Amino acid sequence: MDGLERLKDFANDLATAAQPSIIPIINPPDGWVTVVAVGQLAIYDSQDGAVEVLVEGYWPTAAGMTYRLHHDKPGQWLVPLQFLRPVSDQTKMVLLQPSTGEVRPLDEHGRASNAAG
Repeated sequence: MDGLERLKDFANDLATAAQPSIIPIINPPDGWVTVVAVGQLAIYDSQDGAVEVLVEGYWPTAAGMTYRLHHDKPGQWLVPLQFLRPVSDQTKMVLLQPSTGEVRPLDEHGRASNAAG
């Protein structure tokens, strides 16, 4: 690993460590996961660095549920759920049931809402 690669790795580590932890702690019900809502901007932590992306939907794969992201090229851009994070407190989050695709809203306190989405 040359000096520039080490510097890049160091800078990426600093950027990650410097980000405030503003995401509320959400304990989803059993079988549900907290995800970025469709139509929301999020940060994709790619191997090339952080990229702002737009969530267009969710897509099941053999490896598990993924986000379907917007991009201008033909085909689909699918990313595993764990590689996206909200943009500060601006990004709306929802609950997703991966086996059925059902989505439920969260209330203003980050709790599951009774209304189905």
